[in-house]
Amino acid sequence: MARRSTHHASWLHLHLAVRLSFLLLASHQLPRCSLALSANSSRSSSRGTSRVPALCCSQEAAALLQLKGSFSFPTNNCEFHTKLSSWRSGTDCCRWEGIRCGGITGRVTALDLSSSCPQACGGLHPALFNLTSLRYLNLESIDLCGSQLPESGLERLTNLRVLMLESCNLSGSIPPSFTGLHSLREIHLSHNTLNGNISNLFSAHSFPHLRVLDLSSNLFEGTFPLGITQLKNLRFLDLSSTNLSGGIPNSIGNLSLLSELYLDDNKFSGGLPWELSNLTYLAVLDCTNSSLSGQLPSLTSLIRLERISVSSNNLMGTVPATIFTLPALVELHLQVNNFSGPIEEFHNASGTLFQVDLSSNQLTGTIPTSFLELTALDSIDLGYNHFTGTLNLSSYSRLRSLTRFTASGNSLVSIVGDDRWTSGSSNSSISELAFASCGLTRLPSVIRHLPFLSWLDLSYNGIGGKIPDWIWRNMSTWLDLSHNMFTEVAQPPAYTVISYIDLSFNRLRGAVPSPSFLSASYLDYSNNEFSSMLPSDFLTLYGTAPSINLANNQLGGTIPYAECDQFHYEEKGGEALRDLDLSGNNFSGQVPPYVLRGCNNALRVLNLRGNRLEGTWPQEMDGTCRLEAVDLHGNQIRGRLPRWLANCKELNGLDVGGNNFVDSFPSWLGNLPHLRVLILRSNQFYGPVKTVRKNHSRSAYFSSLQIIDLAENGFTGVLPPGLFYSLKTMAQASTVHKVREVTMIGEQGDTDIHQEPRTPVEVAMKHQYMRMLEDQQLDLVLIDLSNNRFSGSIPRMVGNLTALHVLNLSHNAFTGEIPAELGHLSQVESLDLSWNHLTGEIPQSMASLTALEWLNLSYNDLSGSIPSGTQFSTFPSSSFQGGNRGLYGCPLPVRCNLTRPPSATKAPPPLHVPSGESADHRFQVIVLCLFVGSGFGLGFALAIVLQVVCSRRGTRKWLCRAN
Repeated sequence: MARRSTHHASWLHLHLAVRLSFLLLASHQLPRCSLALSANSSRSSSRGTSRVPALCCSQEAAALLQLKGSFSFPTNNCEFHTKLSSWRSGTDCCRWEGIRCGGITGRVTALDLSSSCPQACGGLHPALFNLTSLRYLNLESIDLCGSQLPESGLERLTNLRVLMLESCNLSGSIPPSFTGLHSLREIHLSHNTLNGNISNLFSAHSFPHLRVLDLSSNLFEGTFPLGITQLKNLRFLDLSSTNLSGGIPNSIGNLSLLSELYLDDNKFSGGLPWELSNLTYLAVLDCTNSSLSGQLPSLTSLIRLERISVSSNNLMGTVPATIFTLPALVELHLQVNNFSGPIEEFHNASGTLFQVDLSSNQLTGTIPTSFLELTALDSIDLGYNHFTGTLNLSSYSRLRSLTRFTASGNSLVSIVGDDRWTSGSSNSSISELAFASCGLTRLPSVIRHLPFLSWLDLSYNGIGGKIPDWIWRNMSTWLDLSHNMFTEVAQPPAYTVISYIDLSFNRLRGAVPSPSFLSASYLDYSNNEFSSMLPSDFLTLYGTAPSINLANNQLGGTIPYAECDQFHYEEKGGEALRDLDLSGNNFSGQVPPYVLRGCNNALRVLNLRGNRLEGTWPQEMDGTCRLEAVDLHGNQIRGRLPRWLANCKELNGLDVGGNNFVDSFPSWLGNLPHLRVLILRSNQFYGPVKTVRKNHSRSAYFSSLQIIDLAENGFTGVLPPGLFYSLKTMAQASTVHKVREVTMIGEQGDTDIHQEPRTPVEVAMKHQYMRMLEDQQLDLVLIDLSNNRFSGSIPRMVGNLTALHVLNLSHNAFTGEIPAELGHLSQVESLDLSWNHLTGEIPQSMASLTALEWLNLSYNDLSGSIPSGTQFSTFPSSSFQGGNRGLYGCPLPVRCNLTRPPSATKAPPPLHVPSGESADHRFQVIVLCLFVGSGFGLGFALAIVLQVVCSRRGTRKWLCRAN
């Protein structure tokens, strides 16, 4: 119930009153624990002395010691163990920590062992049920190790008023004997894994006094328990995250004393019942994300309502203007629904409404001027609707409490202010403004006069001209002007403190703006036309901003040399650089070691793709490697891969393609548990591909790989079958990690990522607050070993990689027959075995590859009939022509109806392959955005360019086109 704390003012008084009643009840005389206890009390009374509290009942002390013995404690460093350390035999149990006894009875009336001790483990020991005078039982956050509520025993606790078993790791269903606890006032069973159907568990007969029922965050099934609506004394009901379905019953209106109702995160159908208007004591209504539909019922009678949250549903209709007049309302959350139409003007505005969120609906018309009457308003979010018109921002200065105004994703004509309004005259408290994707063409000058503004988002508009100098001075937290048409930017002040700066996707030219002192956690100047940057400015940025993105500009020259100790991170109390993207520029010369290796072991993401950088990768590294993604593709870096990469346990992607590395296959990377992308293409790697050593786990060798590209190197030898045995991710489609395709909101021009890219690669490297569309997800699984000198037969184990989409073994020296097991590759869409020495017939099993979009078996020595099948009949003759003199049958152009081998004197014309054409020109580039998990820290994405064999007719756009 901690998450409800802001709405519990009325409930808190009730809760304290119930607790106080336990102390009063504890003083009531109960049957004596023993004859000796009774005699002791009589003697005390006859002497005229005051009553002395009785010692603990020995039978109950023994039961408590049994309960203590049922728990295990691997460590003593927790509160739970400290409590139980006072439980010692031969001492008065009424003085033990967590125990309260009845005044002169010696009976245990309260047991409170609530604690957080993840190492402890125990269960509900039967001895607990011998404490029959127990009124209060609290075992919250004690690990009961998945045990179930016992079928019998609980019903003996007939005096129990409060039962608190929250976060106890309970499982199983609630037993029928539970309904025997007729005295219960409070039931707390939230945050367990209880299951089963609870539709018939609760009734007024079983729980006539119940005031609090919290069953949230469990795994129940079935519909809303109708019996709950009979509990006339109920004040608090939490059924959130309980997997309930069906409709919310109309009879919920019978709970006339209910003050808090939580039904969020369920699978209800239908709408909110109109009988909710009967709950006149209701202060909190939360039905967030519960699959509700229909219209919002009238709530005007709920004069005590403080919080309404029905966000993330399918509610429709208009937003009733009367909802803004509820006299006690503090929070209103209607976002992510299908509300439509205009919001009518209203009178008698609420004087308590603090937070309003109407975002992501279909609301239209102008923004109501009645909002200006919500005098207590602190935050309003109108984003991603269809509001139109002009917004006079200076009018909102009347709302002295307003700090946050968001209206992104609307069609506002302009944002204006009073001409007489200046920084000195403004009384506005607004500190956050967001008008992204509003179709603005001019920078609203009115925002200059907001004295407390520190957070500004005007991204995805069409604003041009110059970014003024006052922007730098006014902002201190967040500045996002990305995806506009700015052409100039004023130089920032020497001392600039802005946590987040994003000027990406504009038309900014000239020198990169860089103050002499910058305090920023994220800086993105990518996708502009910056052409110069002083070495000192680069070092300033490198030494101050933990995340830097300068990708896709026109920067050139060498990267300045420095040593890590020059940046003085410790003296500044700052953080070393974690993420660096310099891709798509014209940098040349030697790459300094601090760039390739990072400083203070902080580097996580490094992208230098598409430059002309030279040098070698430092072979030594001190400390822990935290790298998660590295892209050096398309440079002139030489030498060996550093062996310390084997210690980068969080490495997800490594792309060193298109360089001059000379090395053997990096089998020592095979034990990296998260490595999903390995691209070595177009280098000078050589020798055989070796598998795991005998003293390493064979099953863990490259087990997470879903993309491996070794094309255009000098690898030789036979492919080891063990390599394909260990590619577990490729063998199971269900385990393929979704790599998300990034499409930026409002990006200028066609945003289809599958089109021919404007640059060698488009890299989106964004902070965790970046909005990303993840509607389309790619689960590409690829092996490209083409243009090497592999020999021997194709391993049959390849057929086990059933999640494979692309397999390219072309331009090698493979011999033998095509394995029939390739017919098991049910998801393969592109298969290229051309330009080898394969013999024999094409396996009939390949005719069952219904997902296959492109096939090339040309330039081999195949013979026999081409398999017949729906998919094979769609391939052109060029898929089989060239060599293959003994091959016959459709779709070859010669004697398509033959049932015997054709004459060897008439070979089909060879498929023309232009000489001297580079592989990069023969393939269309596929841009994928590899998401590097939660360990990617601030939400960075590294684009991995995969060059895949092409398809002329592919329905999947990522399959590219053959020339």
